[in-house]
Parts: sequence; C-alpha cells; structure tokens
Amino acid sequence: MMMMVYVYILLLLPVPLFSLYNCTLEPEVGPCRGSFQRFFYNINTAQCEVFNYGGCQGNANNFEEVEACQAF
Repeated sequence: MMMMVYVYILLLLPVPLFSLYNCTLEPEVGPCRGSFQRFFYNINTAQCEVFNYGGCQGNANNFEEVEACQAF
C-alpha cells in the first residue's frame, strides 16, 4: 500500500512543476501570419495579458480566454 502512495506522488509531482514552467515562458507569436488575440501569463506583472498570436506553433503560455489563463 505504501508503495502505491509513493508511485502516486511521483506521478503527480511533475504536473505542477511543468505548469509553473509554462507560466515563465514569453509569449510566442509563431511563424504563421495570422493575428489572433490571445492571453499569456506575465510572470513579471503577475497578470494575464493580451498578445497577438500568429496561428501556429507558439508555446504553452497561450490561452484563448483570460479565464483559462487565470486558472492555469
């Protein structure tokens, strides 16, 4: 039973750490030439802010709605 608890903890621990890392990423427009309003978490201001997304690639700090950014 104790072994299952350790495995469970080890599997869940990276998720919050990965999420925190995503919040440190700068907004990335990507190589496409679209112009879509998106939100990113700005670690310097501790706020979700608007940026223009090109429509492809980019990174994980890219949200369609401000509520999704704030929940992240």
